[in-house]
Amino acid sequence: MQGFTRHRGPITSVAEVPHARSVVTAGYDSAVALFDLDSPRVELLGYHRHLVNKVAVSESGSHAATCSSDYTVRIWDLAARRLATELRGHDDDAEDFVFVDDRIGVSASRDHHIIVWDFTTGEVIRRIAAHDKDVLSLAFTSVHPLARGQPPVCPIARRLFSLALEHPEV
Repeated sequence: MQGFTRHRGPITSVAEVPHARSVVTAGYDSAVALFDLDSPRVELLGYHRHLVNKVAVSESGSHAATCSSDYTVRIWDLAARRLATELRGHDDDAEDFVFVDDRIGVSASRDHHIIVWDFTTGEVIRRIAAHDKDVLSLAFTSVHPLARGQPPVCPIARRLFSLALEHPEV
């Protein structure tokens, strides 16, 4: 039996692995793969039950997250090349995920919710229901703008920062 060599449909997302010459890819074929940029080597990490919308890699390069139309976010241990955790809590397509650190992550979904997770255990820390439409994208920076005396202009962004970082709302 021949191994995984390429995606069998459109690739929806690619994320670079920091401190390595590799990328994690995902696509309509539900596959999640790790490509070595210096060789033809590719490793299949696994599959979702439906297409994958987004790939994100932690700043440390230890984990990747994949968001899927199967309503889950899967966390992959890149050193072990295996599924570490499946995050279940959305009621519609999971569209985006950002790593806050090597324990906390935040996901967005078409179910109008943002969920703050302890992705090492799969525990939901907070569910944010501040939107009346699909939430398709997230952004996070490790520099907390409130610490510099410059609060974010958008109240939703300020609220997300406060909740994700477990700071009291300003």
